[in-house]
Amino acid sequence: MNFFDNLHFGNYLILLGIIICTSLLASIIFWLKFRRNIKK
Repeated sequence: MNFFDNLHFGNYLILLGIIICTSLLASIIFWLKFRRNIKK
């Protein structure tokens, strides 16, 4: 693997991490809103 391949792989990992983080955050926010609606 040369430098360009490593750079591309790193960018892909960063993109994957951002997608996972945003989906986790969205699910947590949705769960909190759902719980709050049930308590009412």
